[in-house]
Formats: sequence, structure tokens, C-alpha cells
Amino acid sequence: AAAEAGLSRFEFMGKNEPWIAMWTRKTNDLFTVIYETPGGTILLHAHRQIENITLDRDLAHLRDSLIPKYAELVYYGFWFSPEREALQALIDKSQENITGTVRLKLYKGNIMTAGRKSPFSLYDENMASMEGVLTDYQPEDAGGFIRLNGLRLRSRKLDR
Repeated sequence: AAAEAGLSRFEFMGKNEPWIAMWTRKTNDLFTVIYETPGGTILLHAHRQIENITLDRDLAHLRDSLIPKYAELVYYGFWFSPEREALQALIDKSQENITGTVRLKLYKGNIMTAGRKSPFSLYDENMASMEGVLTDYQPEDAGGFIRLNGLRLRSRKLDR
């Protein structure tokens, strides 16, 4: 389905010759590598959609900042290195509540999310609404930057 919708073809250009590639060519001292992963493209999109509703923003930023190093370690064959294992532990911890259902539509090279839900969604209608609902949020909190950014941690502590 992904290939029929025109998804999944990635072209990478760089000065270093790739160690592993299905197809490569060299032009003007640049190597071009073509990767095709139709199933992987859909799975990654769906996974990221569930992460968007279940993964804390700051944890997602930390994880994303470490992905290039993780990819480099794997690419160069350091699968059993202590660095890769340490990064894996952080990634595994970040994925504990990543579960749910995503509905996707594929059309002309695009993946569109039609719906998503998870029992671990961070969205709380009571907290999002400030209309007569008791929450930890007080309008005065906006004046205190540190207190406002700490709301997610206080909320997490209350859940435990």
C-alpha cells in the first residue's frame, strides 16, 4: 500500500562512501544512496503519532537529541558497545507507555493521520479545560516560569 501511494523512497547524499546500501552511485565526489522502506515508513509515522500523545515533551526532546549518536553507533557496528547499551536503556524507558491505535490514510506520497488513541494519552480534558474544573493549574502560575514548567512533574508525582 505504501509503495503504491508513492511512499518510502529516501535519497541520501554525502561525501563518505556508505558501508551498507542497496544502491549507490558517485557523482562529483558525492555518494548518493537510495533506500526503500515502505513498511518502515508507515510504522515510523504511526509510532510517532502515538508518541505525540503519550510521550512527555521534554523526554521526547532528549530522546531525539540522542538518535544521531545511536544511529552512528549502529551504523559503524558498535551494537555491543556500552554507549549503545546505555542509550538503549534510556530509549526503552521512554517507550514504556507507547501503545495505542492509529488510523492512517495514504495518498500520493503522503501519510495523513485520521485518528489516534491510547490508554496512556497525556491529554486530560479536565486539565486542558479551565472551566469550573479543579486542576493544579492556577492563572497566577503563568507569572512563575519555573512553577509553570514544573506542572508536568507535580502531575506525574500525583499519579504515582
